[in-house]
Amino acid sequence: MRSPVTYNQDEQLAQVVTKFIKNKSDFDLDRDEKKNLYNLLMTELYQLSELHNLQVIDINCFSQYETTYYTFILESMVTLDTTEKKNQAADAALKFMQKFTDNDGIFISFTKMDSNNWIYQLNFRIS
Repeated sequence: MRSPVTYNQDEQLAQVVTKFIKNKSDFDLDRDEKKNLYNLLMTELYQLSELHNLQVIDINCFSQYETTYYTFILESMVTLDTTEKKNQAADAALKFMQKFTDNDGIFISFTKMDSNNWIYQLNFRIS
């Protein structure tokens, strides 16, 4: 198990989601749609953190033609140093993607980003 995180995870989650919605320029959302997106992301990402020890640290997206590509950078609160742990984290990330996209997302990758087995990148698209 890793050392306890020194920042407030709920506050960080709210900041990441707020930044994503504010900077999202791929399509316009009215106030109610932004609120619904915020609530959906907060609920699903909070569950991902609580149930699977995966904390989101950044969200990005861009659109090309008729497809929107999403990237979620996740930090594991436990070291994913076995294939079983990595598979469990990837499965949890995939289930998050399915809920977030209402099963319309197409999985691209779940990639380890650091040598400590803590930072992972989830990539998917919606056409």
